Amino acid sequence: MIKMLRIDDRLIHGQIAVVWSKELGVDRIVVANDKVAVNDVQKATLKMAAPATVKCSILSVEDACDIFNDPRAASVKILAIVNNTDDARRICEKVTNVNLFNVGNYGLISGDVAKKRKVGDTFYVDDHDVENLKAIVALGIPSVYQLVPTNPVRQIKDLI
Repeated sequence: MIKMLRIDDRLIHGQIAVVWSKELGVDRIVVANDKVAVNDVQKATLKMAAPATVKCSILSVEDACDIFNDPRAASVKILAIVNNTDDARRICEKVTNVNLFNVGNYGLISGDVAKKRKVGDTFYVDDHDVENLKAIVALGIPSVYQLVPTNPVRQIKDLI
């Protein structure tokens, strides 16, 4: 089961490895990204950033969706991470067991920052992002902006 699907420009970093993985009690972190899945250097770096107590996989979005939809995944507590709204939307539309959609650090690294507007302290979007985020919200998946568990939860629908 996907305990949380998170968009984060940096994919795996300290907040993920130390804070979110413990908060969610996950068994596995899955990075779903087509470009990173074929880049051995990035894959190795991300796996080193993951906590030693959690299995880490870096997969294409399609392969990740296959894993998430496999009935055997129902008993595994998964933190899924993407770094763009296109991949988040693809997963939310193809996978039925996303319990929470979370945005953390997004928009400062990806895309043309000059075309993005700030909707949260670490959350920047353009019109294409807004379209994807509205589609995710429309699926009925709880969708929030929360950098770390100790920050207040803000509903994405209220931000966009």
